[in-house]
Amino acid sequence: KIGIKVKTDAEFIKQLRKILKYYGELKDFYKKNGEEIKKGRLLFALLLRGIKPGEIKRWCFEMKVRKKDLNIILETYNKWNEIKKNLKNAVKRNSTLYYMVSRIPPELQVIACSWGSVYYKNIKKYLTYLSGLHLEINGETLKDMGYQPSEKFRDVLGKLFEMKLDGKISSREDEIHNLKKLMKVLS
Repeated sequence: KIGIKVKTDAEFIKQLRKILKYYGELKDFYKKNGEEIKKGRLLFALLLRGIKPGEIKRWCFEMKVRKKDLNIILETYNKWNEIKKNLKNAVKRNSTLYYMVSRIPPELQVIACSWGSVYYKNIKKYLTYLSGLHLEINGETLKDMGYQPSEKFRDVLGKLFEMKLDGKISSREDEIHNLKKLMKVLS
């Protein structure tokens, strides 16, 4: 006995097998990106699904689950329905997909893959093409170009990153060209 009542019927076992299949397939993407995904957290998140957050905390405390693991399990619990709703259709804009998926734990990303092919395609697109994307310029580049540090830096770099995600810019030169245009607009 582990102190929780969980219905581990044939449907649960089927879902668990599916999740473990996706875990095996995707775990290397997370290692490559410097993220950590743990099979134990995946299993706990699935076992504790449907239990109130207070009960999850109590159970994790009794089982001496680490605070970091507890926080990820709770975050998975809290974002489950939102992700199920937001990723049920193919997300066309890369920037939209990036901001949706980058804010959820890897464990929930893997669980979402088991919900169907559209979820899987969204997560796989994020992991394959978007998660490693970054700008070639930064705040130092702006300072080197003579701009004074300000709140605009974050806004401009955020907009440039969105443009890069959506394929509107691809090279450092594109970034600098669009940076100048954005700084003019915001001045």
